[in-house]
Amino acid sequence: MNNPFSNPAFSMAALTVAINILPNRYGRLEELNLMPPKPVRQRQIVVEEMNGVLNLLPTLPPGSPGTVGKRGKRNLRSFVVLVTLGIVAQMTLKGLIAPARLAVLQATQGAPQVISVPALFQTAGLDASAARIAAMAIVGGGLAVFAFAHEAFRKSWGQIAAGVTIGLLVAGAWFATGYIGADDFNPVPVTSLTFVAPIAESVQYVMLSTGLTVSFGIALVGGVILGSFLTAIVSGRFRLDGYTSPQHMVRSIGGAALMGAGGAMALGCSVGQGLTGVSTLALASFLAATGIVVGNAVGLRGPLQVRALASA
Repeated sequence: MNNPFSNPAFSMAALTVAINILPNRYGRLEELNLMPPKPVRQRQIVVEEMNGVLNLLPTLPPGSPGTVGKRGKRNLRSFVVLVTLGIVAQMTLKGLIAPARLAVLQATQGAPQVISVPALFQTAGLDASAARIAAMAIVGGGLAVFAFAHEAFRKSWGQIAAGVTIGLLVAGAWFATGYIGADDFNPVPVTSLTFVAPIAESVQYVMLSTGLTVSFGIALVGGVILGSFLTAIVSGRFRLDGYTSPQHMVRSIGGAALMGAGGAMALGCSVGQGLTGVSTLALASFLAATGIVVGNAVGLRGPLQVRALASA
């Protein structure tokens, strides 16, 4: 049987000629402006993928000395973001920014009679059990349809497995703190996966551990950091690197500060409200998750779009 890829029609030169049949007009992609044209004068270019973002690496005219690109090294930056987030979150919860947070909380606090999706369905005449079942079916089914409507996701068994695992971890954390960890003599709050307040508690714990106890949140943050570190070591991806520019540092620290303050104000981040909160079917969590999605859309593609930093 002949190998079709040994045919001259599949040679590098033939494929290059086929690709260079211009113009190609991709209407929807051009409308979204996800990949704006950026002409170069070189015969070759190098594209680097960094944290899900494609960057065009610097190139030189033909005949210039070659350059060596630096591989992605992100751990030190993530550590700075983590510490900044924890400090600002602690300031918002108990420190300098706490009075402003409490003032906003008092000015906006209400006492609605309906606080969850099942309670909303009960107002339509359903009993408590039927309301919970209907809420779970509609919310869970809607999210499943939304996720599996994306063809790439349907083919990505790794992402599907990761989603199922995270969902089980949320339920498992509720079970661990509400049942396994239940103690009438030493009651602990029933909680699940969330990170903003636990990161703030962890920063305080590493500085003032004497007299403090390790809560579920502190153990969660420590476990995530340790697991990430071991995974990076085993996979050979552990590296250290600083910021590429002062603008990069300011943007990174500024984003971490906004995340810390915003997560404390909203009583949770994309995990605490978007996953754990939504698992309780609380209307406030759906409102917070909607705000997170809208804020991301406005910041990434809307009128407040933040331009990507130039690659170093």
